[in-house]
Amino acid sequence: MYSEEFYKDLKEFYSLEKKQNVINEQLNNIKREKNKVKLKIINYMVEKDISNKNIKIGNENLKLLQVKQIQPLTFKFLKDCLEECISNEDQIDELISFIKSKRSIKEYLDIKKI
Repeated sequence: MYSEEFYKDLKEFYSLEKKQNVINEQLNNIKREKNKVKLKIINYMVEKDISNKNIKIGNENLKLLQVKQIQPLTFKFLKDCLEECISNEDQIDELISFIKSKRSIKEYLDIKKI
């Protein structure tokens, strides 16, 4: 019914997807381990009061920095903010609906396991 090349491509796709899943799992494990070690390093640097020092390792310099992470802009957050300045709940819901309707939608073909 289908060509041999089509079946070959399906098998290759499936094989590559399995490999990708294995690599993603390995990467997630590496990230977890890295975060554990990073926390130990940060705690040591703070305890020893060396958090403002540059540390040379290999050809790189490492330094402890304060990083700011901004809260994602969600519809719940928008609604909470709007409730602070608009008392009419219907207007707020209307604005949120309007904003949602203005989002662009990207459509494409993909292959998914079902």
